[in-house]
Amino acid sequence: MGGFPTLQTGVGCAPFPATELPMPAKTAPKKSAKKLAKKATKTPAKQAVKLSSKSTAKSPAAKPASKPAAAAPALTTECQQRSLANMKTYFERTLAALDEGDSAFTPMPGMFSAAQQVAHTAQTIDWFLEGAFSPQGFNMDFPALETEVRKITSLAAAKKWLGEAYGRFERALKERPAARWHEPIVKDTIMAGAPRWSVVDGLVDHTAHHRGSLAIYARLRGKTPAMPYM
Repeated sequence: MGGFPTLQTGVGCAPFPATELPMPAKTAPKKSAKKLAKKATKTPAKQAVKLSSKSTAKSPAAKPASKPAAAAPALTTECQQRSLANMKTYFERTLAALDEGDSAFTPMPGMFSAAQQVAHTAQTIDWFLEGAFSPQGFNMDFPALETEVRKITSLAAAKKWLGEAYGRFERALKERPAARWHEPIVKDTIMAGAPRWSVVDGLVDHTAHHRGSLAIYARLRGKTPAMPYM
């Protein structure tokens, strides 16, 4: 078994410029009453001579050059690509406990079968990708989406869809300009205004949910799913 992979989600992947805390203002040291009294006895003439001698003795100090502004960090989707890869690995480790003979299994009538759990997961990967970039936002016709999933009766067919959906999302992260992934999702839809890359967070959460469902399906079939993180 391999080592524990680092799960890195989209959160924190977007570069944020470092900020400096304001420094407290310096206060002048308090002078003793004795020094103040001594200063009060000086004549204006003496004070003028003293100020004149100071001005001739010292030249104005050169102001330190201001620091150049730090360059903005380059936009990237590398963190989201790692999240997607981890998500795929964890899901497949759990799914490995089931085989084609488990395709039609469902704990109760009306629930998704094992094959349909996988098909729904695959469909949602495509759904997140399409919705993030669509001018209309996300497809909210959930009955139609469910009808499409319920057509799947084979675990092999569902796995094929899942692999293709992963591939489409992975290529989009690598090939579409990172600047586009940092643009906001359109208004009047779910996740409106969030950067497009944030759908990876939703995808990781959704996939983990159905990975857990499949682990329960496997145990109800008398099988023990593997620890997904090892």
